[in-house]
Amino acid sequence: MSYLVSAQASFKDCLSTLKGSVIGKPDYGTDLPRLKHRPFNSEWVIDFRRCLKDACKHDPRLKFKSADIDSSRAGEGVISYKVYVDGFTVEGNVNV
Repeated sequence: MSYLVSAQASFKDCLSTLKGSVIGKPDYGTDLPRLKHRPFNSEWVIDFRRCLKDACKHDPRLKFKSADIDSSRAGEGVISYKVYVDGFTVEGNVNV
């Protein structure tokens, strides 16, 4: 099977898409856009980890193994993440 986008691009698209906003794919996306309006605390981190895992569900190339979350810059409004999947890593930042 040939894909038009990279696995990393697929992950980032799913992560940033609000769950339920894609017609015909009500399960596609995550709740990350909703997290941006909540205060940052330990529950936020748990929900963010769930979003990272959910973003891997919709692409068979993405088999979630684990994730590292760096919240040391949360006061500046930035959370960094690194998601480990089979064969590669996906890294990025989220503004909170």
